[in-house]
Amino acid sequence: MRGLAEISRLGEAYGADPLTFRGLSGVGDLMATAYSPLSRNRRFGEKVGSGLSAETALEEIGETVEGLAALNSARSLANEKHISMPICAELEAVLDQNKKPIDALHTLMNR
Repeated sequence: MRGLAEISRLGEAYGADPLTFRGLSGVGDLMATAYSPLSRNRRFGEKVGSGLSAETALEEIGETVEGLAALNSARSLANEKHISMPICAELEAVLDQNKKPIDALHTLMNR
């Protein structure tokens, strides 16, 4: 739910209808990404979470992980509108600043 709240705040700041995020294009997509073992984003996250570098995880998957480009775009848009996106910030810290995934999790859970 925190991820959905985060992306909803961003979308609404740019004029999106809040109901969009509560339907299949919002909750549905988030659930498919989070729970499907076929999701490239999920597989990437599991690999990075288990200690692989982003580069190695991408190599092993061998396909586009669209969440990476979306993460960069979301962070840029959030920065423009001064929107807090703590999950995205922690993902960026793990991927770009070598923060340990467990430390990022602790940061999020202690908010």
